[in-house]
Amino acid sequence: MSSHYSSEHSTATTNISHLCSLRISERPQKTRKTGVICTIGPACSDVETLRKMINTGMNIARLNFSHGSHEAHAATIKTIREAAENAPFPVAIALDTKGPEIRTGMFANNAKEVQLINGKSIRVSTDPSMEYSATASNIYADYKNLPKVVSPGSRIYIDDGLISLIVETCEENAVICTIENGGALGTRKGVNLPGTVVDLPAVTSKDIEIDI
Repeated sequence: MSSHYSSEHSTATTNISHLCSLRISERPQKTRKTGVICTIGPACSDVETLRKMINTGMNIARLNFSHGSHEAHAATIKTIREAAENAPFPVAIALDTKGPEIRTGMFANNAKEVQLINGKSIRVSTDPSMEYSATASNIYADYKNLPKVVSPGSRIYIDDGLISLIVETCEENAVICTIENGGALGTRKGVNLPGTVVDLPAVTSKDIEIDI
């Protein structure tokens, strides 16, 4: 069965132009009301793989701007558009912007991870000099106001809550914590401060600079 769409449908920028690209002489495809969103990463960013994903139902390609450069994402968008050029339905591209977030740093000696032991003391530093030299007892967080917004008894969750710390004392550029729930801590993990008001912007300058 031939396609219900003309070759111009993949470049349609409005709903009207998309509707105008339909071939009224062909049978319409079944309309699916549920979108299938797939996050595009290095393992599936080539044209052939994307075409297979589209042919098996993907109609929204998600790009995670928490990882990768704008240049890399621009190249991926170009590849997605190429893969979707002759697709039997429009393929949307969703940009999941990085937004405000707090992350840990890197470890000394290029270590991939460290082990945090329950009950041990750990220092969470906001000193930029610690960003690439963290250890199992002294890690880095890229939020300079951390010592100002937490207090003794506050909890700090790392890596989607897999690791939890309890704040004991606050210093000028660090907080001293007890490891409540330890485990393997990798690099650049997200940090959450439950019940704490943080002064991070809703949209960052990097989000505003996106021009694809």
